[in-house]
Amino acid sequence: MTSTSTTPRTLSAGSSIPFSALAQYVNHPIRVLLVPIPATSSTTPSTPANGLPSRTAQGTLYTVDHHTQCLVLTTPSTSSTSTTNKSSSSTTTTRNYSFHPFSSIQSTTLLSTLPDPSLPPLSTSTSKNTPDLRMDQEEMKLRIEKGVAALVKERSRKPPQGVVVTPETQALFDGLAKTMPVRWHGAQIIVMDQVIISPPYTVDQVKGEKGAHEGVERVKKVLQGERQRRNNKPTTS
Repeated sequence: MTSTSTTPRTLSAGSSIPFSALAQYVNHPIRVLLVPIPATSSTTPSTPANGLPSRTAQGTLYTVDHHTQCLVLTTPSTSSTSTTNKSSSSTTTTRNYSFHPFSSIQSTTLLSTLPDPSLPPLSTSTSKNTPDLRMDQEEMKLRIEKGVAALVKERSRKPPQGVVVTPETQALFDGLAKTMPVRWHGAQIIVMDQVIISPPYTVDQVKGEKGAHEGVERVKKVLQGERQRRNNKPTTS
């Protein structure tokens, strides 16, 4: 029985792929809609914006691994290497791989009915040139947690949706974040989960919970230093 290089005729480009049929579309370009990442445990229910909204991942479906409960996408990564001869250079194509837990997937969409030509045919995908993606569940869990933490940290730098701050205010937030844990709560900056800085983010707007006097004084000192540093920074005309 001869194998075909195209996908089953039941789906066309742009169609949603049923989860049960994903394995049939290995080596084909797909788009994955991922569920939102909720706020971290240090945030309150009233600040869901510290999480991440729905987002998409796009690439070629490399495998559907039921052992690790993950879908793996791959994309090419091309790097150029120059030699001593200025007129000579070589290009090496490597691949990036991203892992997406089944539990994080909302939907998948087929982008093309033709296989990715940059990948070997399925019949030779087990050759020695194909990377071994096997890993234990604990390692997979750690990688996923690390990736999620990095995304949430990056998102936490930005104020919640609908709140607009000036570049100067964002710079003050980033300056405080260098030495202390900070997050946004609406238009307020929360430091160490016990000190609040309200607009216009001056020292006199630094307030703290009962018993947080030491933390308040520390935040005031750092905030004042950040403001002085920015005021003394030479401006460009």
